[in-house]
Amino acid sequence: MLTRASFGLVVLVLAAVAAALVIILYVVAPPTAKEMHAELMRRIEELMPKGASPCGLVPFQGESQLALDCVGAAVREKKAFWVASQIPFDDSDAWLVVLTRPEGTFESVLLDSSPTGEPIYTAQYHVLERASCSSLRMSPDEWPPIDCAGHRPNNSLERGRDP
Repeated sequence: MLTRASFGLVVLVLAAVAAALVIILYVVAPPTAKEMHAELMRRIEELMPKGASPCGLVPFQGESQLALDCVGAAVREKKAFWVASQIPFDDSDAWLVVLTRPEGTFESVLLDSSPTGEPIYTAQYHVLERASCSSLRMSPDEWPPIDCAGHRPNNSLERGRDP
């Protein structure tokens, strides 16, 4: 009888440990790429003017020509647009969003998933920086390929980069 009770207790303890591990792994798991993408798009939608043409998401060192062409056409036609370029921060996911404002100027908004560099457990993006400008710098040879002209010295976005 004592053996059955001990066996039952062992099974109960093992089940409790397994359940605790499942809960811990579920709670502390980082967000998936799909969740991060959905949150990024939600934040961009909050920022962009109504009816803005999406000129796309440009991954770090990805092909930027389509985005450059789209932005160039939107500027020439005086149409609203948005475009986002991924920024290579070592400790978080960051995107520079460039868009038109209703008054015809431009704005760049730097979104960062973890401004402190700490691990994240929910999909989130915080505004690190906002800047308005009257003209854009557009170049396939620089990163980000599209930004407010003259906004950053040496066009650098280096937080989190190794020296």
